Amino acid sequence: MPAALPYPAPPEPPPPGANASRRPLVDLHRHLEGAVRVSTVLELARRERHLGPDSALPQLSSVLRRAGQFRAIDLAGNEAGYAARLFAPAYDRAREAGLRLTAHAGEAAGPESVWDAVRHLRAERIGHGVRAAEDPRPMSHLAEHGIALEVALTSNVQTRAAASYAEHPVRTLLRHGVPVTLNTDNPRASGTTLPREYDLAASRGGLTEEDLTAMARHSLAASFL
Repeated sequence: MPAALPYPAPPEPPPPGANASRRPLVDLHRHLEGAVRVSTVLELARRERHLGPDSALPQLSSVLRRAGQFRAIDLAGNEAGYAARLFAPAYDRAREAGLRLTAHAGEAAGPESVWDAVRHLRAERIGHGVRAAEDPRPMSHLAEHGIALEVALTSNVQTRAAASYAEHPVRTLLRHGVPVTLNTDNPRASGTTLPREYDLAASRGGLTEEDLTAMARHSLAASFL
């Protein structure tokens, strides 16, 4: 039997044919998922076992010795306990080396963690970032500077970053002009796929065809390829 998920399983997808009008978008992303050209992102851990701020520069130095194998760096882990600014030296070094920058924020911690990632790390994308919707100031900044959010609806519901698909703040973010992209986060843990996320975004999240098209375009524009 498959291992149980650490949080509630996602709902069943809509029946076949229910979302036929979105097939071009779904087919586009299925094509992109199977594309040969990919980028590898180094993920620094805020704190996990022996990892944390003190290990960020050594981790990065190891990566920089393998020039060309990595395209960007990311930051994940305990947002509330280990603020993004603690990792600024590693991000400064990565930027100097030509790496692109993303960081998880605004999921387990509030909108201030998004500000932290933008101001101190100068992140070009934000992992999740959904709690930016609680404050119009970071939303305005994200929209003005084209900083994309890597939103994963099912994951956000499972981790309680959003109360439900229907109450997910993705629509608020889009209405404020924030470039939102749709993602799976960890597809195996969440039991989802990108086409499924698009279907759920419409059937459970109330997103329109225009919303889905905008998110697909944001994904292409924000890619690190």
